[in-house]
Order: sequence, then C-alpha cells, then structure tokens
Amino acid sequence: ASGPASADPVSGPIGGGMLGSPGAVVAPGVHPPPDVAASWLVADMDSGVIFGAKAPHVRLRPASTLKTLTALVLLPVLTPTTVYTATLADTEMAGTRVGMVAGATYTVDELFRAMLLPSANDATHGLENVAGGPARTVAAMMAEARHLQADDTTVKDPSGLDQRGQ
Repeated sequence: ASGPASADPVSGPIGGGMLGSPGAVVAPGVHPPPDVAASWLVADMDSGVIFGAKAPHVRLRPASTLKTLTALVLLPVLTPTTVYTATLADTEMAGTRVGMVAGATYTVDELFRAMLLPSANDATHGLENVAGGPARTVAAMMAEARHLQADDTTVKDPSGLDQRGQ
C-alpha cells in the first residue's frame, strides 16, 4: 500500500486487501511493534485510518476482549445507580469472577467496574440480566458490531466465554 489503509468495505476486507493476510502489515513510515500477539490492529479512532495490523481478520476466540463490546452496548442504556440482586447463576459463572454472593445487592456501576477491571464473568452475567437477559444483550451487541463494521464478530456470550460459533 502507498499509505495507511482506510475502512472501505467495498474493496474486500475492512481496511483493504492487504489486511486479508495473516501476517503483519504496516503503513509506510510506521515501525511494527514487537511480535507479542496473534492478532492486533492500530487505527485512528476518528478517521478510521489503519496504521498497522497483524491477522486482523483471522478467526480467534475473543475471550474477555468481547467485554468491551458488552460495555459499549450496555453503558449508554443502564443507569449506574440501578441496584441488582445477584442470583445463584451469577455466582456459578465459569472463568474469572469477582465473587458475587447470591442474594447480595450491587449497583450497575459496581458491576461495570467488576466486569472491566478484573474481567469478572459473574458481573457481566448480572449486567446482561439488568439489560433484559442474554438474548437481548447478544442481539444489541451484534447490532453494534455491524454498525462498527466489525464484520468478523459473532457474539454468543457477552462475557466472551468460549461458545461454538463465537
């Protein structure tokens, strides 16, 4: 490429054809970072100009990075002071948990902090319940992913826990 890639969905993969490769691609004059991840992308948030990427369209398990999409969708629609009473299902979530206690109450603000700082799956489960349940949350996340042109994203679980097809 002669310059940084732009987000142009008409020309193939988002970012252009070069971003369809599994290797690292950087714009002229940009030094690639150390090889520390299987996939990454650096772009200007305002313009969409892509400065570099490595395997941005490779199918990988999203793990807790999917929680950023959960937050993007739920932060604008949930009131921080809303109180949620934890359920047994919250406390039994797989993976990383903050240690919610069934029957104890938590504010939405506390749940967001727990979801984003220690990547707590129990807090994520609580937030999806406050937002109307997992199906509604997943649908909103998929709509936002399409809006963001994150076309490689398939959400099955708002916490990012491994699910078939995610």
